[in-house]
Amino acid sequence: MGLALGSLLGLLVPLMLIVYLRSGGQMPELTPQRLEAARSQWQAHGPSAYAMDLRIGGRQPGVVHIEVHDDQPTAMTRDGVTPKRRASWSAWTVPNMLDTLEIELAGAANPERGFGAPPQARVIERADFDPETGYPRAYERFILGTSLDMSWQVVSFTALPKSAAATKK
Repeated sequence: MGLALGSLLGLLVPLMLIVYLRSGGQMPELTPQRLEAARSQWQAHGPSAYAMDLRIGGRQPGVVHIEVHDDQPTAMTRDGVTPKRRASWSAWTVPNMLDTLEIELAGAANPERGFGAPPQARVIERADFDPETGYPRAYERFILGTSLDMSWQVVSFTALPKSAAATKK
C-alpha cells in the first residue's frame, strides 16, 4: 500500500508541476531569440547606472542588492553582507545576468552535462524581460524530478543619475 501511494505521488507531483507551468499567467519560455532581443534592448536603452534588488530561489536562496555606476558594480550585498571578493559583485550586473541566461540555455541542451541532472532530464526555462530596457525581471529553471531548480526575481530596479565622470566623456 505504501509503495503504491509513493509511486502515485511520484507521478502526480511532476504532472502537477507541468500543469502549473503550462497554466495561464506564467512567464514566457526562454529562447535564444528572446534573449538576444533583450540583450539588444539593454545595449540600446539600458542605463549605465542603476540599483537593483533581487530575490534568488533554489539551492542557494538569498537576497542581493547591487549598485552600478558607469557600467561597473560599486556596491553589492548578499543577505545584507558585502562579499569579500569584489570580483563576485559583477555576477549580478545586467550584462552578466544576460550572459548567465545564455549559459543556462546551453545547459538545457544537455542537462546531464550542464546541470548534473539525470540522463533524459527535462528542463523548463522561463524568463521575463523589461520591455523598455531589456533587463531580466525574472527567471526560473525547473529540471523535472530533481532539486536543481533555480530562480531569481528583480524586486526593484531604479535607474540612477550618471556620475560626473561619465558625463564628461
